[in-house]
Amino acid sequence: MKFMMALIYTLSATLLAGLLGAYLYFSVIQQQSPNSANSSSANLALLLFVNAVLVFSLILIWLENIPDDTPLSPLEKYIAEVKANEKADKTETDTERLDSVIQTLNQISQSISLTNKTLNLGLERLSSRIDDIENNSIDKIMNTEKICSSEEVQPELKKIFNDELAKTLSGLEIMQDNNDNNIMAKKRKV
Repeated sequence: MKFMMALIYTLSATLLAGLLGAYLYFSVIQQQSPNSANSSSANLALLLFVNAVLVFSLILIWLENIPDDTPLSPLEKYIAEVKANEKADKTETDTERLDSVIQTLNQISQSISLTNKTLNLGLERLSSRIDDIENNSIDKIMNTEKICSSEEVQPELKKIFNDELAKTLSGLEIMQDNNDNNIMAKKRKV
């Protein structure tokens, strides 16, 4: 079958090249000497060239679509079956691996979301407790009869808060956001 296809390709290329050459030859001769025979020969060569292109392209399309029904030897059949089974097994194992990876990723995503929620709730509670302690200490200081300067307020706050705890909490991103919001809210109140 491959030999037939190669033969048809070669013959069609040769015939088409000959017809195109004939058309070009007769069209050049017609321009040099106005003869009606050269004109009709050029037109006939062009018509045959176009028809040959159509016929050969249809024949080649038809020949390429013919199924190859050559009988396979038992060895070739066995090799084809083994390849098909290997391909099916590989597809199944790839699907199983992909499913296990997707399941693992879903579990990781769920645990991260739960961890984030727990962490956020804990930090919010801690922030609200710190705000309550600060507000209570400021209220106590304001309610006393003594007018305290800022130097006297800081030692009391140092008793309530450890310097290391304050540094650690001020480094947290959520605490910075809440502090910025609290400062903006206090400025608005004033």
